[in-house]
Amino acid sequence: MLFSVTGKMRMLLAGFLLANLLALGEGFTMKHTYTYQHYYLGDAKLRQPSAADDKFKQCCAHQIQSDSCTDEMCTFSGISKMTPSQFLTSSWKCKTDLPKMWKCASQMTDLSPCCIGSGVPGKCLNYCNGTARLRMDFSGALACLPYSSPIIRCFKKNFLTL
Repeated sequence: MLFSVTGKMRMLLAGFLLANLLALGEGFTMKHTYTYQHYYLGDAKLRQPSAADDKFKQCCAHQIQSDSCTDEMCTFSGISKMTPSQFLTSSWKCKTDLPKMWKCASQMTDLSPCCIGSGVPGKCLNYCNGTARLRMDFSGALACLPYSSPIIRCFKKNFLTL
């Protein structure tokens, strides 16, 4: 092996892959020869503020010391509005707080039944299970990109039913 992956590198890779999973849900498509239509992490409905945003942000405020990370990364509507590059930048900036954000977002709940009901395939259920440590692998994350909206929708729905 040319290099070994340290814990810090694993965390950075996990953040990068999570960012790709969530932020590149729809990817980019060529709209015209020289312009691209950007797709966001979440659909139009997910980009609208809701009571779930307030609950998510309150949890983060109790767990995370950085107001800028809480403001950027601790609302479902805010994350859903991010482009891939915005999410990657915010994830990098807030990398030490990502595990706490994951706990707040998931409320330590296994949302797999919701994700399954929303069409998320088994290979992507890792991103729905808040009771397990988030495992990231590059090929798995890429395969799950198209399911970011249903996954976020399940997280948001969980907050609205608490």
